[in-house]
Amino acid sequence: MKTLGPTMEKYLVRVIFRIILVLYIIYIAIKLIAVILVENISGASALREESLEKLRQNLTGNITMDHVQNSKKI
Repeated sequence: MKTLGPTMEKYLVRVIFRIILVLYIIYIAIKLIAVILVENISGASALREESLEKLRQNLTGNITMDHVQNSKKI
């Protein structure tokens, strides 16, 4: 059985290390992209809900104020 020389062994260790490093970097990048997308989606949903709530309050406030103003005229 033939054994690898010291040069070939170092080369293989470096290649394996680089492959693991690249895979780890890709994993971190995908994880970061997922977090950013989820924050954007949830942030947009929260902004939309906030806008709807303000609209509901404005409509409710206007209707309430209209009744108050109408009752003063009587």
